[in-house]
Amino acid sequence: NSCMKNGDVCGRVDSSGFAVLLAHNGQNDADAFLFNLQTKIDDWYSNIGKKYPLNYSYGMLENSIDKYDDLVDMLKAADTVMYSEKRKGR
Repeated sequence: NSCMKNGDVCGRVDSSGFAVLLAHNGQNDADAFLFNLQTKIDDWYSNIGKKYPLNYSYGMLENSIDKYDDLVDMLKAADTVMYSEKRKGR
């Protein structure tokens, strides 16, 4: 069972990072995706018997036609948001 829906795209961007582009509209879709992702990670991790948490950091941003020159610029912006959130302890 996947967290992703039709139109979503996921791919590795470096050795430890992935990007997920959600084709949905609205903040609730991103929140639902993150909730479903964390639930699936927690379920999988508890089923393999690990006793320590598996965490991840993320940067979330909304795209529009004129906001970014290309996908690389968008990924850089998301990376900046992720590190900002990580410093805040989220």
